Amino acid sequence: MEGTGKTTLAKLIYENHAVMDHFPHRAWVPSDSMDSLMRKIAWEEYLNMSSAKHDSNDFLDRSRKMLNAVLKSNKYPIVVDNVSTKVFWNQLGPAFEDLSNGTTIISLLAELG
Repeated sequence: MEGTGKTTLAKLIYENHAVMDHFPHRAWVPSDSMDSLMRKIAWEEYLNMSSAKHDSNDFLDRSRKMLNAVLKSNKYPIVVDNVSTKVFWNQLGPAFEDLSNGTTIISLLAELG
């Protein structure tokens, strides 16, 4: 669905003054940057752990929980741009669970494969 104006429309909403007034914290994240963010959180968690068993699945889970805690602390409009795989949502979906504080997720999909 390239070229249909999804990003342009989302930017108009994201940069609208009423939206900016309602959401003091906002985030526009390209999907590849979101993956990098999760890896960075996981690495920092790894460095902070004791010499206990290091399991990469555990790091990802802890990273999701940390992101979820941040998102629960304030309401955010989050635009995740150019999501192209189901794997992205399978990995990050749990970070966006139970956000009843007004956080809004807008996902701009490339061709989902």
